[in-house]
Amino acid sequence: MKKVFLFLLIIFFTCTFIPLSAQETGISLNFRNQKISDILVSLADVCGKSLVIDDSVSGTATFNFADADFDTALRRFTDYTRLYYEEKDNVYYISRIQILQGTGAGLFTVNAEDVMPSVLIKELSRKMNITIMADTFPSVPATVRIQDASPEMILRLIASRYDGYDLAFENGGYFIRNNGNASGKKSDSRFTLTEENGMYSLSARKTSFSDLITALFKKAGSEYSLITKNNTSLENMYYDRKDFQTMLLLILDQAGCDYTIKNNVYYIFDLQQKDISKQLSDTQSFQLRYLSVTDVQSLFPSDLNTASLIKADKNTNTFYLTGSKKETEPVIEFLKQIDVPLDGRFYGQYTFSNIPVSTAIPMIPKSLFLSDAVIIPNTSSFVTQTTKEKDEELKAFIAKIDVQDAPRAVRLKFIKSSELVKYLPPSIDKNRITVTGDTNVVFFTGNDEQYNRFLDSLTVLDQPDEQIRYQLLVVQYQNSDSKNVSASLSLSSTSDSQSAAITATLTNLFNINFDVVSQFGLQAAASFNAEITESRAKVLADTTLNGISGQDISFENKNIYRYRDIVTESSSDSYTSIVREISTGLTIKISGWVSGDEMITVSVSADLSKQGSTDSSSSSSSSSDTTDSTPPSTSEKTVTTNVRTKSGVPIIISGLLQSETDKTETRVPVLGSIPVLGALFRTTKDTLATTELVIYLVPFVEHNGSTPLQEEKNIRSLYDRYVAQ
Repeated sequence: MKKVFLFLLIIFFTCTFIPLSAQETGISLNFRNQKISDILVSLADVCGKSLVIDDSVSGTATFNFADADFDTALRRFTDYTRLYYEEKDNVYYISRIQILQGTGAGLFTVNAEDVMPSVLIKELSRKMNITIMADTFPSVPATVRIQDASPEMILRLIASRYDGYDLAFENGGYFIRNNGNASGKKSDSRFTLTEENGMYSLSARKTSFSDLITALFKKAGSEYSLITKNNTSLENMYYDRKDFQTMLLLILDQAGCDYTIKNNVYYIFDLQQKDISKQLSDTQSFQLRYLSVTDVQSLFPSDLNTASLIKADKNTNTFYLTGSKKETEPVIEFLKQIDVPLDGRFYGQYTFSNIPVSTAIPMIPKSLFLSDAVIIPNTSSFVTQTTKEKDEELKAFIAKIDVQDAPRAVRLKFIKSSELVKYLPPSIDKNRITVTGDTNVVFFTGNDEQYNRFLDSLTVLDQPDEQIRYQLLVVQYQNSDSKNVSASLSLSSTSDSQSAAITATLTNLFNINFDVVSQFGLQAAASFNAEITESRAKVLADTTLNGISGQDISFENKNIYRYRDIVTESSSDSYTSIVREISTGLTIKISGWVSGDEMITVSVSADLSKQGSTDSSSSSSSSSDTTDSTPPSTSEKTVTTNVRTKSGVPIIISGLLQSETDKTETRVPVLGSIPVLGALFRTTKDTLATTELVIYLVPFVEHNGSTPLQEEKNIRSLYDRYVAQ
């Protein structure tokens, strides 16, 4: 098939050249949670535009392009991602920073959003043409929007964003320095503490606990000791005319601390969380009038968590609640709801055998309940207030809904039952699915609505993984001083016609499955054909591999060398031998993954090992197929790469170099074989040859059905490259 395609391609190139008018086509691209830089590069690649992206561009985005031209698509995308761009000499420059000349001399307008300060400083220095040096900034992005400002004003704005940084102008340049006093520099200016006639007033917007305590005791002239490592930041404290003890307690409450006095020294220490809770807790009593505490204890809902709050007194039929108001209020409200006169009512317990109680209660009509249903923890039962008539209606309704649905068999098309259970969405209850011994069949138990919901989810989950086809070509190149005299590629035109013809002799390529012409063009194919003809290139592997997206595949082309390892038994002076093996050659491991936009991420690992020379010590008396020898030396080279590419775009891996020394001996017949004297009639030549192993890999996303449109696209691409120019 490929030979026929190549023949038709050559005929197509020899036809009369008819200029084709370029037609404007729309841009249709869809990206889901991809890097912003990758999206921009893909858009420029599709539209044939040149693009430069600076260091300020980062993050990911989800965007759908449906535009008529590149400028419209780029403008919409940059507006969405808060980027800026400008065009110079048909090159588009993308940045998250916009620096423009202001209306006055030496003034600038700066717009930047969520940009690292080091990147912003570097860009300001370049655009303003001034020297700006700065100490290392924290890894906290900054947002700057300022119009018609001087460089000094802009830099002061940036420095004020970070505590402890100052701006200075020296020797014609600006310097932003970290003064090393970020925490303590502004502490005194953020609170005001005054004392008048033993009464203290405090106004604090933000300060540290230790600074405030130090200032208070200094004004009071008292001694203190901080037995705490807590230096909490205190904010928004405003007190007027408080005595010393009151002011101290107010500050300590904010910091979660307490104090004690010994020998006129105040010792300040941390207050544990449980101690604070005890101070805020209150104890209340609630005496039941119509129910007993014994009956009510089993009715408490589990979400009230009453075990640590309530103590029951059976003698007085009273509950004692200890806790904060927020904790005890829900319990008291619950007790008020159930502690009512029964008047012919009673509490009944109802149990479900086949369906969960939490699922069943919403299905029961509210008219059957005289009070809220309370689920008994760790059971499939609930308790509610009812009458004799309501009890019969409720039991009859429960009997109708508490039935076991018949299981239905569902056959899976592409995935295994274990994978289905692992990736089920939260809307499907795993307990309704039963895995069988057949990995392609599961049983689903549920009503029609639940069954249909499961089938809808199955249409999304039960899908085949993408299949990737890899065209693999491994070539060994050898350096040589010979000239390429066999390459045959020419382009000619006649004087009376505008037609052009390309003639190529590519005989050796017809024996190769790898489509060299389509992937690399006619010139590269002709050169490759010539190297094969002159034995400067040797094809080591030419195959097609198929794999599933996300799974590993491998290719091996190895030689196995066997040698005998002699082992001496010291106790009996006997000898034993073990046959061992050394494998050398080429191993290629490939792992590919297809993303949602059909980009292929490929991880390729190539291993090349070669066996060195051996010193044979085999015995002539041995008749085994193995060889008695010492282990030969081996050389190994490994290269690993990770590439993301489009379907059909080749990946080239090179750099596996090896140097070999070949010995060639020339002797005079008969005379060269004479012992000792024969050395005068023999000539030995050492030749150093360097070989390079190059791997060509082309991944394709396999789709069902034929792809005539893709073949037509390839022909048009080759026509535009070699004929239309």
